[in-house]
Amino acid sequence: MKNHAILKATGLALFCLSFTALLPLKTNAAEAVDCGQDPVYERSFNAKTNIGARLRSIACMTGSEILTVLPAGTVVPVIAETDGWYKVKFGDKVGWVGSQLMGKVGNDTAATAVAATPAADVSRVTTQKATGLVGISEANYSKLKNGSKALLKQLKNKIILRVHSLGQAYFVDKNGLLTYLKNAKEVKEYLKAEIKTEKKTAVEATKNENASISVSGTINLTAALIDPGKVKLNWTTNGVDAQKGFKVVISETANPVYPGNDYHYLTDSAVRQDTWSGLGTKTYHFRVCQYLGGACGVYSNDAAVQVSTNGAQASNTAAGTITLTATPIGDGKVAMTWSLKDMTSPKGFKVVVSEQANPVYPGNDYHYYSEPNKSDDVWTGLTAGKTYHFRVCEYLGGYCGTYSNDVTALVK
Repeated sequence: MKNHAILKATGLALFCLSFTALLPLKTNAAEAVDCGQDPVYERSFNAKTNIGARLRSIACMTGSEILTVLPAGTVVPVIAETDGWYKVKFGDKVGWVGSQLMGKVGNDTAATAVAATPAADVSRVTTQKATGLVGISEANYSKLKNGSKALLKQLKNKIILRVHSLGQAYFVDKNGLLTYLKNAKEVKEYLKAEIKTEKKTAVEATKNENASISVSGTINLTAALIDPGKVKLNWTTNGVDAQKGFKVVISETANPVYPGNDYHYLTDSAVRQDTWSGLGTKTYHFRVCQYLGGACGVYSNDAAVQVSTNGAQASNTAAGTITLTATPIGDGKVAMTWSLKDMTSPKGFKVVVSEQANPVYPGNDYHYYSEPNKSDDVWTGLTAGKTYHFRVCEYLGGYCGTYSNDVTALVK
């Protein structure tokens, strides 16, 4: 049975790691370009490709094999996520696709990283405290287990994360014995400092590691609801060195941070926009930060957006009104007309229907008319003897603005 382990997307700031001590030990080609540095989170939702997307053998542009190409519009199950990549199933193939090439079309049912069952010879130490956290490759983990004195000297009294084994964490004692840490609580028990202090220390260490990257300048972020459950972000920079790209972080509380909150990783230093989809009916806070490798440097302002799913109301809803009338005309048909006052609807109208009051789009059945001067509609195939509710709304592209009154019709 899998151990649901320690690295939650909304979780611990203590995993703000410095890889300084292990830089000379890296052997994997993907590591050289910061691939494989972040934990792998177990996911369970569907996503659709926005364009033709390459399915890669590993979550990295460098050193990966292209398994196949997913055509635009392909819906596939997402089973894991890491650092700007989705792990998906496509036919008999399993591989990685850049998350920016896909849009979420389902709800996530798992948000924890998973780790394999620890080796049977792992012992427990409960009295010693760790002096820090570092990442380690599988090759160096094997050397450590085999008693490498050089590695032991570097890693004793530290917590190590096996970055290519889904983030398994171990405490290394002064004798080289490994203690498997199965959850965040156990990791905290081995740290001398509070989480806040540990986070600060790790960020400072990462800045030292990336001394060539200037941690200065400003980032200005704007965020807007563009569809139900979908937010688009745009930002500008002034004097920011973004050679390692950006982290876009999200939280239900103000001023989200990386690491510690969920994020998108954008490796392209020239990119200045991002889109989040599949969001629930809540207020979300976003920030963009200059990525330094393991931590962030300059942060943007906090941008908050109230997200709606069914019947999302845009901020540019018209100030006028829509008045609707509906008349049953027999044979399961209802005719309706509407008029506008002090407003127009350039993108046309949605005519929504439900057996419950105040139907909305999206969420209920509808007719769509793209003509801005349209003012009538007929519904057919309705069930005689049933009462239906109708509304007309100003269509804004993906969701509605101003709604008409709710009218009922008993179908004949």
